[in-house]
Amino acid sequence: MSVSPHILLVDDEVRFAESLQLILLANNYSSVIAPNGSRALELVEEQAFDLILLDVELPDISGVQIVSHIKSLFPLIPVIMMTGNATVETAVTAIKNGAYDFLKKPIDHNTLTVTIDKAINHSQLEKELKASEQEKLVLQKQLAKASKMEALGLMAGSVAHDLNNILSGIVSFPEVILMEMDPKNKHREAILGMQEAGKRAASVVSDLVSIARGTTTSKAVKNPNSIIESHFSSLEHLECAARFPRITMCKELRGDLLNINCSEIHIKKMLMNLLGNAMEALDDKGSITISTENIHLTEPLVVYETIAAGDYVKISVSDNGEGISSTDIEHIFEPFYSKKVMGRSGTGLGLAIVWSRIHDHDGYINVTSGPEGTTFELFIPSTFEAEFAPNPAISLNALKGAGEVVLVVDDQRTQCIIASNLLKNLGYAPLQAHNGRDAVAICKKTSVDIVLLDMVLDQEMNGREAYEQMLEANLEQRAIVVSGSAENKEVDKMKSLGASHFVKKPYTVDQLALAVKQSLRNIPGHF
Repeated sequence: MSVSPHILLVDDEVRFAESLQLILLANNYSSVIAPNGSRALELVEEQAFDLILLDVELPDISGVQIVSHIKSLFPLIPVIMMTGNATVETAVTAIKNGAYDFLKKPIDHNTLTVTIDKAINHSQLEKELKASEQEKLVLQKQLAKASKMEALGLMAGSVAHDLNNILSGIVSFPEVILMEMDPKNKHREAILGMQEAGKRAASVVSDLVSIARGTTTSKAVKNPNSIIESHFSSLEHLECAARFPRITMCKELRGDLLNINCSEIHIKKMLMNLLGNAMEALDDKGSITISTENIHLTEPLVVYETIAAGDYVKISVSDNGEGISSTDIEHIFEPFYSKKVMGRSGTGLGLAIVWSRIHDHDGYINVTSGPEGTTFELFIPSTFEAEFAPNPAISLNALKGAGEVVLVVDDQRTQCIIASNLLKNLGYAPLQAHNGRDAVAICKKTSVDIVLLDMVLDQEMNGREAYEQMLEANLEQRAIVVSGSAENKEVDKMKSLGASHFVKKPYTVDQLALAVKQSLRNIPGHF
C-alpha cells in the first residue's frame, strides 16, 4: 500500500496499548487508541481505518459485541481480537462474529506484524472483488484459499507454543526417567514408545505452523540419491511398505546426480508423503518408481506451475494407479483436502506439506495424472558445492558438565522442572526463575555461567528484554534461547545481542546437552 495503514487500537490497559502503538509506529503503521468500546464505536464512525486491533475484555462493551457491530457497518475492515485469557470458545465466537484472527497476550511482535499484513492483504482482496466483476471468479478462488490458510494459521499459530510446552512433558520427562532407569527395566520400551509418540505429535504441530506461517528451515548441501536411499532403509518407510506387500518399489537413480542445498529431514518428509499417497492409491497391487535426474531449463517451463529457467535436480515419484480426477487435481495441495477414508491414515496435510516445503527450498512441483497413473515431480535447484559432512556423533558422557550454574527461565513451572532435572543429571547446577524480573535479579546477585531463556514470559518482560537487562549487569552473560514457537524477529534480536543457540521445544537431552556445552565453550550454535 502506498499510504501508511491506519489502525484503531482498542484496549483499556493503557501501558499495553501505548507499547503496541510504539511497535506499530516502528513498522510504519499510524494508529489511534480507544480506551473502551464506546469510544471505539465513535472513532469508527468518524475516521477511516484499515484495520482494528480489539481487546476481548473491555470495561463497558464486550469485544465480541463490538466486532459484530463493526462488521455490520463496515464488513471490509479486518478485526484482530486480542486477549490474555484465550479460550477455544471465545476464539470460535469471535471468528463467527467476523473477526479475522485471534492473538493471545503477550503478543509476539513478529506474529503481530505478519498477521496485520495478512489481514490488510486479505481485506484488499475483498475490496478488489467488490470493484472488479470481471476478475470475480479468480479472486474468489484466491480468497477461498487464503481463508482456509488463515483458518489454519489461527489454529496453528495460537496453540503451537502452548502445545509444544505440553508436549515437552511427554518428550522430555521420559529423558529424565530413562537417564536414571536400569537399561533392563521392563518398562523401558513403554517409556520410549511414549516419548516417540510425543515427538510425532510435535512434528505434526511443526507441519501446521510451517504451512500456516511459512517458517523456514536450516539447510545443508546433500546428494538427493543418498537421502532417498536413507529414507528407503528407515523404519517409517519399512513399516509403511509392509502394509502393502504386493506393491513393487523401483528406484532409478542417476549416478552423476548433482547435489542440492536442502533440509534433509524435510526432503524425507516429502518423500514419505508422496510414496505413502502412491501406496494408498494403488491399495492392493501395482508399482511405484522413484527416479532422479539433472535438468537444465533455458526458459520457463509452464506445467502445473511455471518453473523458472535454471538448473535443477528432478525427483519423480510415479505410480500406475487409476489417476487423479481433473477436479481433484486442482485442490490436492490444499490443507485437509483428501479423498482418503476418514481415520484410515494421515492428517490431510501430506501434499500441503510437500507444497510448502518444496517452495521453502526455492523449488517447484509438477503433477501429471491419467488412466495410466500419476507422477509427482519435484524440481530443486542444483549446486556444484561439495556434500556437507556432518560431525561424528558425540556421546552424552562427553557433553556432561562440571557443576556450572545454569539459570532456567520459563513462566511454565513444569518447563523449569523438566530442564532442571535434565541439567542436574548432566552434571550442572540449575537455578530457576519464572519471570524476567526474577531472572535479572538472580543474574545481578549470583554468578550464572549460562541462562536457558524462554522467549515468551509474563507481560512485564519477554525473553529478549530480560536478556538486555542481564547484559547491563554482565556484558559476557551467555544465553541460549528456548521456545515452543518458531524462530522470529525477537529470536534474531537475541542472536545479535549475543545468544549462542536456539533450542526448540520439545527438546531431547542430547539437544540440550550439546547446546549448553557448545555455548560454554563459545562454539556458535545454529540459528
